[in-house]
Amino acid sequence: MLVTSGAARPLAPPIEPADSPQVCSSLPGTEALAESAPRFVIVGEIHGTDQVPRLFGDIACVVARRRSVIVALEFDERSDEDVAHFLASPGDDAAVSRLLRSDIWARDMADGRSSIAMLTLLRRLRDWRAAGRVVEVHGTQPRVSGRLDQHYYELAMADRWASLADTHPNSVVLILVGSLHARLVRQPGMMFAPAASHLLPTDVVSLQSEPATGSAWNCQQDGCAPHPLAGKGTHKPAYIRVLPTITDGFNGVFSVGTSLTASAPAIETVGAR
Repeated sequence: MLVTSGAARPLAPPIEPADSPQVCSSLPGTEALAESAPRFVIVGEIHGTDQVPRLFGDIACVVARRRSVIVALEFDERSDEDVAHFLASPGDDAAVSRLLRSDIWARDMADGRSSIAMLTLLRRLRDWRAAGRVVEVHGTQPRVSGRLDQHYYELAMADRWASLADTHPNSVVLILVGSLHARLVRQPGMMFAPAASHLLPTDVVSLQSEPATGSAWNCQQDGCAPHPLAGKGTHKPAYIRVLPTITDGFNGVFSVGTSLTASAPAIETVGAR
């Protein structure tokens, strides 16, 4: 049962209407990406920030103005029914309450994939789906036993992405995933081939972040909490740029324009079981 502490309040922070420029920013480079987007567009993230899910939502909003969009998130693949129910709902407190009872938000390790920023992203996607802009949203984190090498986990994740493209051949598959899985090539020292490396390179734009400062909510030896990021230097204005060649495992780069801030788990921020 979901409960909230203190005075009665909405289960999730209110957001602007889907068409508001405040939540559908067309960053430099986004329109060009929407025009020429290949079969897959991947945003590699550090889990647990406020800014990257918002930037991903902005990309989805702009691309969906021009193209049919399928969104793939790093949720358990068995979460699809719960997500689909929420997307078809009015998006009110009752719908949010039901969604938060899904196993998505009850992770033993709250590493950012279950953050308040991800809940806000789903609310935005619900609005755009209601407007006919986003076709479907799917979880693409494979359910595996863990008895096999990481290579097979990555292969299973890539297979989920490919299956979405196969069943929606006229859509762009927009993927938000940890940057480790988003690399297009196996880097020196890596013990496995990343998920994105199993896709045809000409079918993919995979974006990595400029070196980030600030903090992210993730799980380390001292537990799951906000942790500082190691990035240094000045912040470039927010942008997206596709590169002519693969550099450091990616063929695109983005900046959110600010320091990153940690986004706490939605189940702790919005309510508790």
